[in-house]
Amino acid sequence: MFKNPFKHLSAAIAGFFLAVTILLSTPNPILACDISILPAVPSGASGSEISLTVNVALTHRVCTVPISQTDITLTNMTLVSQTDWNKINNSLYQATLIVKLGNSGTGTITVVRECTKGGDTASVKITIQSASADVSVALPSDTIPAVTDPPDENLIPTILPADIINTQTNTPAEQELGWMEAIYQALSEPYMLAYIALMSAGTISFLKGWRKNRPILMAVSLFYLGFFVGGCPCAIGSLQSVLLHTGEMKIYMVQYILLFIPVITTLFWGRIFCGWVCPMGALQNFIYRKETGIKINEKLNHYLSFIKYIFLFALIAAVLITGTTVFAHIDPFKALFNFDFNWFTGIFLGLVLTGSIFISGFWCRYLCPLGAFLGLLSKLSYFKLKFGTSCKHCGICQKTYCEYGVINGSGKELKLDNSECVRCGECLKRCPKNAVKLSHNRVILISGIPNPVSQEIISKEEFKPDLLKSPSFGSEP
Repeated sequence: MFKNPFKHLSAAIAGFFLAVTILLSTPNPILACDISILPAVPSGASGSEISLTVNVALTHRVCTVPISQTDITLTNMTLVSQTDWNKINNSLYQATLIVKLGNSGTGTITVVRECTKGGDTASVKITIQSASADVSVALPSDTIPAVTDPPDENLIPTILPADIINTQTNTPAEQELGWMEAIYQALSEPYMLAYIALMSAGTISFLKGWRKNRPILMAVSLFYLGFFVGGCPCAIGSLQSVLLHTGEMKIYMVQYILLFIPVITTLFWGRIFCGWVCPMGALQNFIYRKETGIKINEKLNHYLSFIKYIFLFALIAAVLITGTTVFAHIDPFKALFNFDFNWFTGIFLGLVLTGSIFISGFWCRYLCPLGAFLGLLSKLSYFKLKFGTSCKHCGICQKTYCEYGVINGSGKELKLDNSECVRCGECLKRCPKNAVKLSHNRVILISGIPNPVSQEIISKEEFKPDLLKSPSFGSEP
């Protein structure tokens, strides 16, 4: 009972960390907007005019507050002009302000959006240097009471309506954040902590062989990252953002981290993200019914799997040509998680869910562009699943345990396609001959534990492959 106390201790620590992360994240609102102000560290002389750019990205949470209801507050400065809100794409708006700086010291611009889905707020301090001559700054009389030479700390903020229309001005050059500040801002998002916790717990569980943790982690991912957060983090969205903002890692640190984590885990151990954390994969896993499931012919399955690669390259081309995250407008899971449908996403979702009921991992196997991207990377994985010398070519892994169709051939020609494998761990832990291993050359990272029931069947030579051809494809011995 106490042969390996560290295994249970590790599981307890991982579970505690995950539970605490979710509990701490839940009370915090998931932002419906992402507001940024550029330059990030502005400065100027008292009495001079500077340009500030406000970016408002309406995120996956489907913000319903009009862009005109964005509140901008200025302290120790006055508005000279503001442009219209320029719609950069379907989710990003931008406005440029020219402001005149007040007395030397510090000024502040604060941008706030309030809504039932969390909204967002952003604030930037402007360093105001002394001018060569005393500059008297006139403040709007209809907003601020007349004050004679007020000290800086007593200046009353000027709240500006967001829909002021003035002359168009040039956008200021972007000033980069420091690396530590960019990382801190990215990791301060509650869903990022949950994402990292789930990826950590999933990776540890896979490497330790704790396959029974998989449905638990997938359930947390589905209900928290899926329905509660609204499908964020979306690794497909992050793939698009990285393509659009290559070289701007500090500014788009969240998107880079969202993509970086599954890429690294895939390069080491395979597509753990797909099989353990992805909320889209989790939904399919829970609605698939083995009793009514359909086994796809090996040859047909091979050809259908190429569709997602075509989808991936088409998506990359569309993103680069249009300069927008085009998948956000057709993503069926975004529509489901946010209950925001149009006729196309409704039909698309219906087809995907129907296919997922009868075919295990329908979206992942045949349509998912991220699955295609990680599938290409998994060909470079350091550790791969392989059949060891103890394999007796019984075929039980192919016919019973693997539901994703990644084990093909028969007899001594049995092969495992690592690029399509989502690392569910079933064949690893349930092979009756302990023949499936995660290894690199002679280095074995994971070796399965023989299933005593299946072992007994084979040792008595009672195993018959035909017995596996039943409606229940994955019933555990």
